[in-house]
Amino acid sequence: MAVGREDVEILKPRIDKREYRRIVLRNSLQVLLISDPDTDKAN
Repeated sequence: MAVGREDVEILKPRIDKREYRRIVLRNSLQVLLISDPDTDKAN
């Protein structure tokens, strides 16, 4: 489970329509989640 979320601005090009979210896990690992609604499958 994530323990914290800092409101960090993630810089990206204007044409990038993906959504980004950064979370910090209990073991201090920082994770970047990326969502792309235009992608039909994950690799």
